[in-house]
Amino acid sequence: MGLNKILVPVYDKTTPNKEMLGQASQTILPAGLPDYKYEDRKAGDIFFHYKENVMIGHVNMVASNVYCKLDAVLDKKGGAGGGIRYIDMIMDDNTSIVFRFHDPDVALSAAKLAESWSLYSKVGYSSFGAGGITKRGLGLLFGPCNFGKGAQGRLLKYRSRPDLAPSNVTCPEMCLLAYQLNLLESSADFPKLDAKFASPPTLFKYFVQNPQYWKPVGIRRNGD
Repeated sequence: MGLNKILVPVYDKTTPNKEMLGQASQTILPAGLPDYKYEDRKAGDIFFHYKENVMIGHVNMVASNVYCKLDAVLDKKGGAGGGIRYIDMIMDDNTSIVFRFHDPDVALSAAKLAESWSLYSKVGYSSFGAGGITKRGLGLLFGPCNFGKGAQGRLLKYRSRPDLAPSNVTCPEMCLLAYQLNLLESSADFPKLDAKFASPPTLFKYFVQNPQYWKPVGIRRNGD
C-alpha cells in the first residue's frame, strides 16, 4: 500500500511568516498510491526522495533510457563541485514519490535536454557551500519562488545559448528548467516557479496543487 500523507514544511516561500520555517504540515496525496515498478517508468518522470517524518528531499528525473536517472549533486568530497549525473536507476534505492507530466512528448524532450547538460555541457552544481551557507543557499530558503522578471530573464539567457544550458543548478532547478525550456511561458502547463529559488518541498507542493499537469503515479522502493 502506498503512502498518502506526506510531510512538507509549512513555510516553503509561499507562506509569508518566516517564523514558520522548520515546522511541518501534511500534504494529502491520493490514497493507496501503487508501487512504482520498472515497467511503470517513463522518460521525464520526476521523483522526490522521502523518509517518513523527515519530509521531502532530493529531486531526480528518469532519463530517456529508463534504466537511468538524472540528478544534480555535490562532488564526493562535499565541496561545491559535482554537477548533473546520468547514472543507473538501480544505484538509487531511496523511497520516492513519483510524478508524471501530462504530455509525454514534452517529458521526453525534457529528459533529453537534461541528459545533454550532463553528457556534453557539463553543467555544475549550485550548493549551500562547503564552508557554510552561500547566497544561493539563502535564496533557496528565503528567495522569491514565483515566476517573475528575474526568472524570465534567466530563461531568456539560457534560450540564447546553443545548448540551452545554465552554468550551475540545484536538483529541483535542473528538473524545472528542463521542462520550462521545452514549453512556452504562455502555456497553461508551464511551471510557474522561479527555478533558481525553488526548493524540493516547494516543487513538490506545486505538483500536488496542479494535478491536471502533474499526476502522482506511485511510490518507488528498493531501486525499482
